[in-house]
Amino acid sequence: MHRFYKWPLWLIMILVFSLLSGTIAFQRPLLFEKLELQVFDWHYSGLGYRTDDPEIVLVVAGEETLSKFGKWPWRRWYHAKLLGNLGYARLVLMDILFPEKGDPADDAALVEVVKKLGNVVVAMHISPGSVQGNDHLVPPFNELLSASVAAGFTNIEPDKDGLIRYTNPLRKVGELIVPSLSLAAVSPLTAQSPRIEEIGDMMFLSWGDRKLPIDSKGRLWLHYTDKPIRIYEYYQVMTGLISPNVFRDKIVVVGVAASGVEDFYVVPSRGGSRVISGAQLNAEILKTLLAGTVPIRIRPFWDGLITALLVLSGAVLAIISRPYRGYAYLAVLLTALVILNHMAFINSHRWIALVVPFIGTLTSFLSAWLVRFKGLQEDWNVKTFSISSIYNLSQKNQTDTDSYEKYLDSIWPEFAKATGAELIAPRITRKEMIEKRLVNLPTARGLSEDKIVLLDDSGSLPRLKLIVPLQKDGQQPRMHYTLIGLNRKLTDEMIQTLSALIFSLSWFFSLLSRNQERKKMLLETIQAIFMAMDFRDPITGGHSVRVSELSLEIAERLNLGPQTVEDIHLGALIHDIGKIGIPDSVLKKKDSLTKEEYVLIREHPVIGAKIMESVGLPEVTRKALFEHHEFQDGEGYPNGLKGDQISLAAKIVAVADTFDALTSQRPYRKGITPAEACNYLYDHIGTKFDPEIVNVLLKLKAPPGWKPKPKHENS
Repeated sequence: MHRFYKWPLWLIMILVFSLLSGTIAFQRPLLFEKLELQVFDWHYSGLGYRTDDPEIVLVVAGEETLSKFGKWPWRRWYHAKLLGNLGYARLVLMDILFPEKGDPADDAALVEVVKKLGNVVVAMHISPGSVQGNDHLVPPFNELLSASVAAGFTNIEPDKDGLIRYTNPLRKVGELIVPSLSLAAVSPLTAQSPRIEEIGDMMFLSWGDRKLPIDSKGRLWLHYTDKPIRIYEYYQVMTGLISPNVFRDKIVVVGVAASGVEDFYVVPSRGGSRVISGAQLNAEILKTLLAGTVPIRIRPFWDGLITALLVLSGAVLAIISRPYRGYAYLAVLLTALVILNHMAFINSHRWIALVVPFIGTLTSFLSAWLVRFKGLQEDWNVKTFSISSIYNLSQKNQTDTDSYEKYLDSIWPEFAKATGAELIAPRITRKEMIEKRLVNLPTARGLSEDKIVLLDDSGSLPRLKLIVPLQKDGQQPRMHYTLIGLNRKLTDEMIQTLSALIFSLSWFFSLLSRNQERKKMLLETIQAIFMAMDFRDPITGGHSVRVSELSLEIAERLNLGPQTVEDIHLGALIHDIGKIGIPDSVLKKKDSLTKEEYVLIREHPVIGAKIMESVGLPEVTRKALFEHHEFQDGEGYPNGLKGDQISLAAKIVAVADTFDALTSQRPYRKGITPAEACNYLYDHIGTKFDPEIVNVLLKLKAPPGWKPKPKHENS
């Protein structure tokens, strides 16, 4: 069989879907990126810090402080007083903006204490311009900026879903490269200046042996922990309610956390999100810089490639695996994907996309499996239909099916529903295909007697054709084919099933034709035998043929199956074949038989059964031959059967035999009229003959107006 395609549509669809999934992973669209960020949060929650030192604490102005000091902003003398009580701290980050001068005395006090401590990092703000790249820096007033050890901006940008997951440790404002507040604290703490390094195709924020990866947009992913940071209330520290020794050698972040100040941010947390103050956010940023573990997100190209390969693997699993094994393999693949992805994040700090590969692999598997299931379902339907068609045909009698062509036409509509195949010609020769231009000339000439041809015939419609050679028939010496049109590409299994059905039906009808010929020859042979018997016994000439015809009529009136009717017909035809073994002196005797001769003549059913024993007659025929002289009351021969012990076929032949014998002329007696014969049969209902069969015969043979007479009138 010639294949007309090498790249099935489903394979092309799988490759396209794999490339599409890889493209989505490469592009990182917002919908999937939001899901990926949630997975990132889950991964990140499992990371630990290199060390918990130095300890970072918060001093925030909350609701209590606001209620005591009144409306914000407060006098800068309060901040000077607060900083004075933080003198033992290792470093202080002031997450409070002082962009312009205020009261001179208060400003002087604040500058004086900052200068005295020598460990205060102050905050700046980057104000966005109306044009991109036109941002400008808003620093603290000059005296405070000069007194501080460092300064940094506090601007934070949320992620795509509104959560704060990263910080820009450095930003360019005009010609200046400005550090964030937390990064500005690194130099005083480590005595080293952070810098940007490019190693390979990656960028890192580096100082000393510390290297933190940043992405192409200069973003540093923040390492949050659920471990709480100790928080102290602003007014308690300022008023000395909390001892300054508490802050010895600690890093202190000072900020505001009261409602109305709007210094709050939403950050990811294990299983969701949480709200923290700006001071706490800066503390988390500083912890990430000093001791946090920062992941490296692989480049989009590798995300796309890994996704495409995984999606392709999912589809292949669905195609090559058995159903339950496929599900198991898919579960193993997806589980391994999640575990390896998490291990790569935890152990190697590599952030590899998980959402698109997971969804894509699952989708490709289910889609491929649905396509495969549809194909398997179609194959199963076709196979089931084919088997049932052949089985139903095998259960039919030869008289129920006229020919291969008619039977194929009768079953094809249902088959077309399952395959969309068109039956162009159930039986056609090569010459007829060419004359009717159903196929092109080279293909028609190339047809063989033992090969199925699947043709992509672009010159005619339908374009796809299946040509199946048929079983040779003795009556048709030319090779014939069944020509089928296909409106779509079928699987090899469906084509094989379709071809097997065509060939099986062809073989069945070819065999049926031969059997019919043999059966016809058998009947003609039997009739010839009985013609010979008629020459030998002219007295009963034609009796067997008449009995067989009458038995056929009775059997048909009883609505018996076609095969049973045929078997009864044959049994009636040969019911007296045993008389071949009766001597002529008895068979041709014109006078009444003696007792001994009558005993001899009663042996003809046994002799007939022995003669036909080697023929292999049907059971119905054999019983009709052997039991046709048995009576209802058990007084018949050869075995004295009675009632239901006698077969229906024998009861039918007995009635037909008796009627023909009574109405036929014999040398030793005259034949009686049909009416008299009907009276005789009616009088012996229940004793010799079956009531139902006698009633059928009466309907067939009783003269018009006949009515049964009382038994005493017939005696």
